[in-house]
Amino acid sequence: MMQELTYAFPILSWLVFLPLIGALIIWAMEDQDLIRKSALGISALQLTLVALVFKDFVPESPAMQFTERLAWIPALGINYHLAVDGISVLFVGLTAFLTILVVLYSWDTVRIRIKEYYIALLALETTIVGIFVSLDLILFFVFWELMLIPSYFLIKLWGGGAERQYAALKYVLYTLLGSVFMLVGIVLLNLNYHDWAVAHAVQPAYTFDFLDLLAVPIPPDQQLLMF
Repeated sequence: MMQELTYAFPILSWLVFLPLIGALIIWAMEDQDLIRKSALGISALQLTLVALVFKDFVPESPAMQFTERLAWIPALGINYHLAVDGISVLFVGLTAFLTILVVLYSWDTVRIRIKEYYIALLALETTIVGIFVSLDLILFFVFWELMLIPSYFLIKLWGGGAERQYAALKYVLYTLLGSVFMLVGIVLLNLNYHDWAVAHAVQPAYTFDFLDLLAVPIPPDQQLLMF
């Protein structure tokens, strides 16, 4: 099994849920200037946390880093499992950087439903960061599906062009269709692990953990079906 490194506090959970907390705070506000400044402050704090991750990240290590793991649905082998490697940490940083750029760009360009816009933007950041740091495939799938909600409204309400409502609906439908196949693949990976675990008397018999699934060989006749 791949080595994992923990951290002094759950910094990845903070990176995931800080934008959502910020969105809830903004939801209680009415002053538009305060809403803009709060969105900028939350985005800046998020970027500061990312800078701390980059500061303490060990690029020479092949281990998954900043690992957090909690049992979620143990009977099904589903866990709250977060970590980053050398690739995903870059995407987390890029997400935080682009979010603060979007906040600055939209400062004067977004003139309608300003509160709702920043709530949707920060909620979207939560789901995207969650996607990049999730090592449990069910947790990954949950963040992936939740991403559709804020992105749908961002396209529908603030997208460019007269066809933005149609574009938003088309985006959601196509993504949902693709998600069905992705979920089937995830379940098949779980069943493949189960067969291997039973044959080798390994516990747990079920898991959706990416690192555990990665360690189990997939029969060639099942690879095409899964992927």
